[in-house]
Amino acid sequence: MAADVGGQARLLRENPEEWYAGLVAEVPEVDRRVLERPQVRAIAIGMFEEAVRQGGVGWIDDVLRQERPWPFRLDEIGADVRFHHGEDDTNAPPQYAKDLAEGIPGSRLRLYPGEGQISILDRPIKEIVESLLIP
Repeated sequence: MAADVGGQARLLRENPEEWYAGLVAEVPEVDRRVLERPQVRAIAIGMFEEAVRQGGVGWIDDVLRQERPWPFRLDEIGADVRFHHGEDDTNAPPQYAKDLAEGIPGSRLRLYPGEGQISILDRPIKEIVESLLIP
């Protein structure tokens, strides 16, 4: 897996357009519609390029984190944690968010039917911010 992510990071640095086309081809349709917007494409490519500018180690750690236990106990988190997650997210499956929410006392999880990892960002930010203000 690390070799694959490392290869993806290298492709992203060397040919961001090719890498982005591959990303868009692999996401659910709901996310594809967002990623195909020209203004989103430019921002996303720049964001991803910066993320791997120094290599793919952070990306690898992020992927591995979904498969390994955290280096601390989730039930020790003492903050008010709110999760907002698309039910159609194929990159970070909803079960991952459910497991985190179940492990953090008092946390709240809101799943959005028909939304993916990217499309959820199209939701009115007001809706999410207001949910953070509700005790």
